[in-house]
Amino acid sequence: MAENCRTADYADSDISPVAGCDGCELWASTEDRIMAAVSAMENHGWDTRAATEVARRVLGSQTPSLIHQGSEVLAGEMVWTLCCEHNPEAINDIAQALQKGSRCQAGSMAVSWGPNPFDPNHVPSRGWHSRFESPTLHAGALWTAARWGALNKFHPDKPWLTRHPRIVLISQTGEALSDSVPFEFLRDSIITPVSSASGRRHVYLWNTRRCARMADFSDWLIEQGWSWPPNLIPLGSVSRMAGIEQLAHLRRIPATFRGILAQPMLEPLEMDLTGFGWVIVGGETGADARPFDLQWARVMRQQCLTARCPFFANRVGWNLQDDGIPITGIRTRDRHFEAWPEELRVRDLPMVLGSPIRWPVAPRLARV
Repeated sequence: MAENCRTADYADSDISPVAGCDGCELWASTEDRIMAAVSAMENHGWDTRAATEVARRVLGSQTPSLIHQGSEVLAGEMVWTLCCEHNPEAINDIAQALQKGSRCQAGSMAVSWGPNPFDPNHVPSRGWHSRFESPTLHAGALWTAARWGALNKFHPDKPWLTRHPRIVLISQTGEALSDSVPFEFLRDSIITPVSSASGRRHVYLWNTRRCARMADFSDWLIEQGWSWPPNLIPLGSVSRMAGIEQLAHLRRIPATFRGILAQPMLEPLEMDLTGFGWVIVGGETGADARPFDLQWARVMRQQCLTARCPFFANRVGWNLQDDGIPITGIRTRDRHFEAWPEELRVRDLPMVLGSPIRWPVAPRLARV
């Protein structure tokens, strides 16, 4: 948790009632990593059948987190089994292939800061564990956030958030809507503190890639006699067109408005913005970041203008292109607003974020 959020320019703070996730396309499974290792071994001339047998023997019982943490050790074991010699080039290539499936920021933080059985000298950070695939519940997290001080003042680091309530991003280090997390926990650990007297001072963005389960949770709440808090905003995350359909589930939620987080944006996105009141776009970070093309952002910006939907340019990421041409010479490995071209330096916020909690109303634009 962080009272001052450093990873998202659209929020003041972040909190995670659940650490970890039971899987999505950003965190490759053990099987996917086995196939990546086989492909890397084939590139070095090893027989497919032998490489597959060795990869399954070495990696089959490991979790994706452990495969990421021990990529070099495990790659070395596979190479030695295949040829009984030390081949640094092959080990490096296989290790990189094993890590390429770790594109989830939360997962990468967990394996970097949590315990690492492959490195006896590693000192884990307090509160982190390396079992990212096994969600850990933190029942009091949102109560801590509810007690944070109210803002509504000048924000020197993020001036576009000035005069707005504290905006708290939920689920920065895990997926609270993982299948293993019971609805009762979500009700008691998210809905109750968000609806409390202290919690109502803030606005909460609940980020998820499990839009259908969030909608099911909303239906369950209503059946239980609860209502969706007006200061809790569903934020559906999507990277490719293949995931667009899931966003429609959010329209079932009787929220003040709903948002879309298109980050990392990995291809042009065309979507129906009916029922949505905010779109946030950005690129991927990390040494192996996939391309983010500014033309995709321009198209998304035009869709928002047509639908009168607020548009927010978050981070350009670490692999920036413009119409397919790589861009160099600017500082893209940070959150600087100047990394965006002038026509995309847009950080609109829904006006209701700065209004009293008397919703629902149609969101208006609040331009930086």
